[in-house]
Amino acid sequence: MTADDLIGMFHCFGCRVSFMACPDCVTTIRVDPMTNRPPDVAIVDGKPVNVKPDPEGAHRSVQQAVCDACVGLRNARFERGGPDAVHIEGIWEAWRDRHRRAHA
Repeated sequence: MTADDLIGMFHCFGCRVSFMACPDCVTTIRVDPMTNRPPDVAIVDGKPVNVKPDPEGAHRSVQQAVCDACVGLRNARFERGGPDAVHIEGIWEAWRDRHRRAHA
């Protein structure tokens, strides 16, 4: 077994489902454990909006894994646009795609 064959068990921040992925390739997001949101996202009128990151929240934040299904849902929301997507910046790459490229 090589380092390229290692797969870890993760818990998705988005859907809370356990999934397996390469530890080097899994998609992650930084989350402030006090707010349970990324440090650069706030809720305004019930909707997420991008804000200047709170330095304390950024310092407290920890990496949280995101499964490929949630990455796909997020990317689809970004591509559709509209008010539900204004806080989303750019497309994320699924861990499987990153894994194929990195370990080919």
